[in-house]
Amino acid sequence: MIFVMRRKVSYKLVRAIVQQNLNTTKKRGRKDEIIRNS
Repeated sequence: MIFVMRRKVSYKLVRAIVQQNLNTTKKRGRKDEIIRNS
Protein backbone atom coordinates (compact mmCIF):
# COMPACT_ATOMS: atom_id res chain seq x y z
CA MET A 1 0.00 0.00 0.00
CA ILE A 2 2.77 2.45 0.94
CA PHE A 3 4.59 1.65 -2.32
CA VAL A 4 1.43 2.36 -4.34
CA MET A 5 0.90 5.67 -2.52
CA ARG A 6 4.51 6.67 -3.18
CA ARG A 7 4.02 5.78 -6.82
CA LYS A 8 0.96 8.03 -7.05
CA VAL A 9 2.82 10.90 -5.37
CA SER A 10 5.81 10.57 -7.69
CA TYR A 11 3.40 10.40 -10.68
CA LYS A 12 1.77 13.65 -9.51
CA LEU A 13 5.21 15.25 -9.10
CA VAL A 14 6.23 14.18 -12.61
CA ARG A 15 2.99 15.58 -14.03
CA ALA A 16 3.52 18.87 -12.18
CA ILE A 17 7.08 19.14 -13.51
CA VAL A 18 5.90 18.37 -17.06
CA GLN A 19 3.17 21.01 -16.70
CA GLN A 20 5.74 23.60 -15.57
CA ASN A 21 8.01 22.72 -18.49
CA LEU A 22 5.09 23.12 -20.92
CA ASN A 23 4.25 26.52 -19.42
CA THR A 24 7.86 27.73 -19.70
CA THR A 25 8.14 26.54 -23.31
CA LYS A 26 4.84 28.30 -24.13
CA LYS A 27 6.18 31.53 -22.62
CA ARG A 28 9.41 31.15 -24.60
CA GLY A 29 7.39 30.57 -27.76
CA ARG A 30 5.41 33.77 -27.13
CA LYS A 31 8.65 35.71 -26.57
CA ASP A 32 10.04 34.32 -29.82
CA GLU A 33 6.85 35.36 -31.63
CA ILE A 34 7.05 38.88 -30.18
CA ILE A 35 10.70 39.15 -31.27
CA ARG A 36 9.82 37.94 -34.78
CA ASN A 37 6.88 40.36 -35.06
CA SER A 38 9.00 43.31 -33.94
